Amino acid sequence: MTVSFLRDRGGICGLGHGILIAQIVRESISIIFYRQVPTMGVLNASDLKPGMVLEDDVVTNKGTKLLPKGIELTERHIEIMNTWNVTEAPVVGLSKGDITRERLNSVSDEDRAKIKAGVEMLFSGFEGDEVMDEIARVVTKVKITRLAESGPSSGSEE
Repeated sequence: MTVSFLRDRGGICGLGHGILIAQIVRESISIIFYRQVPTMGVLNASDLKPGMVLEDDVVTNKGTKLLPKGIELTERHIEIMNTWNVTEAPVVGLSKGDITRERLNSVSDEDRAKIKAGVEMLFSGFEGDEVMDEIARVVTKVKITRLAESGPSSGSEE
C-alpha cells in the first residue's frame, strides 16, 4: 500500500527508488514492532549495576529461581545471571527507556551529524515531499536511538 501510494505520487522513478522504498518499509515495520515491546522496569543484563534492587524474582529460561525479589545486586549476582544466560532483569525505579535517555544525551553532535547526513543522502531526490520528509526524520531518530542503545562509544551508526 505504501509503495503504490508513493508510486501514484511520483515518488518511485525506477529500480533504485523501488529498492529504497522497500528498505524504508522494512525499517518502518521494524520500528513499529521494536517500540511496542514493554520495557518498564526491565533492563538488559549488560545494563545492570551493583546496588540496583530487583523488582521481581530472576529465573532461568527453564523457570529455576536464581535471585529473589528485593535483593540488592552485587557483582557476584550479575556474574551468576551471565553464567545462566539471563538476558534481562526487572529492577526497581529504572527502565530501558531511562538508560536509553541517558545514552541519547551522550551521543555526540558529530555522530548525530553523520547520521543525519547519511539519511539525507539516502533520501536525496525526495526533498519537499511531506511523507518522505517524515520518514527521513523518523529514520534519523531511530538510527540515533539505536546508536545510543548500543552502548557508550561504540562508534558511529552506519
